[in-house]
Amino acid sequence: VSMSQLRMINLSQNLIQIDEDLSEFPSLDSKLPSRLTGFVMNGITWVNTLKSFFEFIFSHVDSKLKLSLSDADENEQQWQELFELFGESEYGGFSELIWDNNPINENLFSLLEKSQNMIRLQVNGCFTSKMENEVNSLCSFVKNSPKLEGLVVRNGKSEEQHLGKNVVEVIKAAKEAPELLVLDVGNSRVGEVDEDEENT
Repeated sequence: VSMSQLRMINLSQNLIQIDEDLSEFPSLDSKLPSRLTGFVMNGITWVNTLKSFFEFIFSHVDSKLKLSLSDADENEQQWQELFELFGESEYGGFSELIWDNNPINENLFSLLEKSQNMIRLQVNGCFTSKMENEVNSLCSFVKNSPKLEGLVVRNGKSEEQHLGKNVVEVIKAAKEAPELLVLDVGNSRVGEVDEDEENT
């Protein structure tokens, strides 16, 4: 059966693990259908394979990449190596990214800034009110994304996962995004003050 017309694949809620006789997953020698640019990879347990997945995608999908990768389960070292990859990569093929409930890092937004055709970003449950550097990187991405149409940054599952007062900076950045049509920063708890701030 030919999959030459395939444009999107959903592999969510799976366990991805490397066999002992494999050095990488997916193999960089593997090929994708030429029209496949959409990947839904939510709730996956990545067993030391997340960085390899991104290396594969960056080398096989040149443009129009639509990736939903939320609630990823991976070890801390892999996250660190992945963010280092983001900091070194020149990849600029993203069109849409959903990154809910994952660790966040300034290198992610530096990477996304290189995708000048990016139209939508969703990063729910990724920030706390104390992540000023990461929020500044997000704002830089927003200001420097000429085709961005949608930005969604809502709170997460825990009490700590909200933008808080940093939502003001996100809104300021959004005002400089010429094509932005949708801005969702609901439940950011902008009016609340952390206990340690009350005591200062």
